[in-house]
Amino acid sequence: MDKLIVEGHNIEYQNLQEQERITDAVIEETDAQTLLSNESQRDELITLLREETTLEGRERTANTLRTQCSSANRIFLEHFIELHKYVPFETLIDKLVLYNKASEYKKLRNYVLFWALEESHSIKVTMRQNLPLNETYTGEELAARFNTISGLLGLGELSSRQAIPFLKEFCKLSTRTTKRVNNTPTGAYKILSYNPFGLNVEPLQHIPATKDMRKEFIF
Repeated sequence: MDKLIVEGHNIEYQNLQEQERITDAVIEETDAQTLLSNESQRDELITLLREETTLEGRERTANTLRTQCSSANRIFLEHFIELHKYVPFETLIDKLVLYNKASEYKKLRNYVLFWALEESHSIKVTMRQNLPLNETYTGEELAARFNTISGLLGLGELSSRQAIPFLKEFCKLSTRTTKRVNNTPTGAYKILSYNPFGLNVEPLQHIPATKDMRKEFIF
């Protein structure tokens, strides 16, 4: 009798495991189908946007389409509307597809705003004066130099632990290397470029040098 009870429990447990496996498989299949559906719809939206020849036409079309699509593609269109006046169409589409997660898009957005600034804007001038290319700095040195513009970006004074992730939104840094400080090897980074997102095009329009950007960036 006890053996039958145990075997009965085993059968119930096995059935439960099988049901869980089936449920997981159904969820995975549904997720995959949703992803494919979203991607197919996004491709159609991109085609409709591409057919427009002016910034005004594309923004008007994007605003209309975002009320007729999935939530994922509504977000895609909202991101498009935010940045399309700065970044050429094909480049922007490629970047929005690549940086489609909220945290990734936020960084891309911040960089695009920096990239689109007029060359004489105080943020760009201060960045290039204090963080010249091909120079190697310790974390503390990077923080001190980045803090010369942090206020212009709407940030307070940052520690090296805080500053480096923010700095990577505006500069491409090398992998961690070392430099000698007081004859002691210390972790450091080289500033490789001011183009961490690979925007190898010119902005469609620039943000004026007089624009206060402290409330524009999102960190």
